[in-house]
Amino acid sequence: MQRDTYDTMARVQDRHWWFTGRRAVLASVIRSLALPKGIRVLEVGAGTGANLAMLREFGEVVGCEFDPLSQQYCVANGWDVRPGALPNGLTAVVGTYGLVCLFDVLEHVERDAESLAALTRLLDPDGGVLLVACPANPWLYGAYDRLLGHFRRYTHSGLRTLVEANGLTVERSGFYNTILFPLVVAGRLFEKLRPPQRIGALSLPPWPMNAMLSWCLAIEGWIVRRALFPFGTSVLVAARRVRPDVGDKQKT
Repeated sequence: MQRDTYDTMARVQDRHWWFTGRRAVLASVIRSLALPKGIRVLEVGAGTGANLAMLREFGEVVGCEFDPLSQQYCVANGWDVRPGALPNGLTAVVGTYGLVCLFDVLEHVERDAESLAALTRLLDPDGGVLLVACPANPWLYGAYDRLLGHFRRYTHSGLRTLVEANGLTVERSGFYNTILFPLVVAGRLFEKLRPPQRIGALSLPPWPMNAMLSWCLAIEGWIVRRALFPFGTSVLVAARRVRPDVGDKQKT
């Protein structure tokens, strides 16, 4: 992403509807996974730290970030965020983790299959979970995605297949950011008529609009603990690593 995008994220991540709403959805999904208490949690692509406080609810949090200034910003705010990059630059995050998170990051990585394989190796072999969230619907891909540095958007089946290729067992998969789906589609159609020249959607909206949009995702956060949606602008897969001998016993 562009440098000014990271700077904007740092300013608005505690108030902007997208960040607050996404945290509500993701936290709800993680709670539904019934993970053990006190696990090690890794967020790859921590950015300026928008999700780290939320993830602390579930265990000891470590972050990994490609952008040096964002990594330094997180460290200055007291977070254990280490430099690194996908797929082969993860030497700073040694050991294994009970939960590995990749939130709106995989679409920025050219070698996505290799990256998921690398993250699988960081999972605790006794039930570690990989949680991946990405922009959905390749037909929505456009100028704004290119400005953000996206290589692609994902289908549900495509993302699920990439994750399962590493021998993981999918426990949750589906979509979110569904209530606002019609508005996003309308915006992308307008984008084709007038392509954006810069990234502006991260600016903080007026508070009534920001509150309303946050409320929409908060409702989804309550729903997705029980069931993800059949469509939406974001797709999510949660998959667990299980030792082969355990999997064999479960089949018998």
